[in-house]
Amino acid sequence: MAYTKTNWVNGQTPINATNLNHIENGIESVEQEIPVVETSKTTGTDNTYACDYINDIVEDNYSTSEVKTNKVWIDGKPIYRKVISNITTPSTTNSWVSIGSVSNVSTLINMYGFVIATDGRTLSLNHSEPSAEISTTFKSGNVEMKVILDNWKSRPCYVTLEYTKTTD
Repeated sequence: MAYTKTNWVNGQTPINATNLNHIENGIESVEQEIPVVETSKTTGTDNTYACDYINDIVEDNYSTSEVKTNKVWIDGKPIYRKVISNITTPSTTNSWVSIGSVSNVSTLINMYGFVIATDGRTLSLNHSEPSAEISTTFKSGNVEMKVILDNWKSRPCYVTLEYTKTTD
């Protein structure tokens, strides 16, 4: 049953048992509509869900396979994620090299990742400083990377893409 709001006016609306019970009944009604969260997943018809089950629904998964996230882009399309791993930065400097690809991308929303240096440091992609310049770009479904200095050639790296698809 829909709740009918009381229009409270100072000095006019009485604070009495009728109005206070109306509030209490409204709270009780809303409380009864909220599913109960229990400690184990239920599959019955009582609309109860376990905390672990809810966590599984909203979990952010990172995978080398394309994963449909629980997020939606501003155009209403679902957002997908894919991690390109077990790759290295280009073995040459100053030229764009393809390091991975994703098909049917409509809108690239985010591209991020990191490179592991010989001394164990981790640098984020599209990093620029005098001792390191690492750039990534996305063009026609391909992830391309360029390094400027020799000491960043052939280093382990990971790239994560978040995007919508032309097929949705």
